[in-house]
Amino acid sequence: MAQVLEGDIDLTSIISPNMSHVVPELALFDLPYLFFNMDQAWDALQGELGEHLSGLLAQRGLVSLGYQTEGFRHLTNNVRPIHSVADMDGLAMRVSQSHFLIAQFQAINAGGISIPWGELPAALSAGLADGQENPLATIISAGLYEVQNYLTISNHSFTVYPAVISAHTYNRLPGYLRQILRDSFTEIHALQWAAIQESFDEQLAYLYTIGIAINRLSTEAMQGLHQPPLSRANF
Repeated sequence: MAQVLEGDIDLTSIISPNMSHVVPELALFDLPYLFFNMDQAWDALQGELGEHLSGLLAQRGLVSLGYQTEGFRHLTNNVRPIHSVADMDGLAMRVSQSHFLIAQFQAINAGGISIPWGELPAALSAGLADGQENPLATIISAGLYEVQNYLTISNHSFTVYPAVISAHTYNRLPGYLRQILRDSFTEIHALQWAAIQESFDEQLAYLYTIGIAINRLSTEAMQGLHQPPLSRANF
């Protein structure tokens, strides 16, 4: 991200918790149950919310090319199935480097510890953390399921990757290339969101076949993850 801001890299797409160090408002996607389905998230990011965030990115010298996603995030751990917020009490859960996520997990005594991404599989295997939270695609691609016993389909937060290009690079492009760039990313995002939504059942079926214990949180349990309420003092 620093290299994009300095103009050494032209464009990138980085997960919102890490981008929130540049635009703090992007941390809002780490709030629990901001969206309840992908259509809600798509409409928000194609509408007023997306426009507002694009304006904030522009203030930092970044031109928004839209928003990619990996869908909803879910919980895995090695201790027990999670059916309610009470089951998370005492777990040492690794979360992304987001103040919101850390505060939420600490508020329910579920760790909220930070471990660098590259070290996470080894840390889970060694017991340095009981569990973690990520989208299914990441849990599979990183092999996290190989070192975890339980998966909970929790949908507790939504994963967004803002795609940005350095304003320095963008402003050097002739108008017709800017339009091609924008049109291309608009098409890419629509295809990518559809692929994520369509692949969920396939990913879940794969995880069933490898033997990890899987459960889904009920609506009541999801509502419980909002508690206790977080105050501004947490942040």
